[in-house]
Amino acid sequence: MAFSFDLRNRIAVHDNGFTIPIELYDKDGEYTEDPKEAVTIGFTMPPDGIYVTLDLRGLADDEIVTVLH
Repeated sequence: MAFSFDLRNRIAVHDNGFTIPIELYDKDGEYTEDPKEAVTIGFTMPPDGIYVTLDLRGLADDEIVTVLH
């Protein structure tokens, strides 16, 4: 299972094409709407509803996109 993360549109995009809304957090752990400030994201993983947080600093550049279309 692999995702790419579109920070501008605040979605995680699975390799199979489905999307999940994400929340962005800054270096202080505060919610932000600015993708440039985001260092962590959070999202609810279907189908079980487990909330996942992910440090963006550990991802490869090709896993983070700013705009998909």
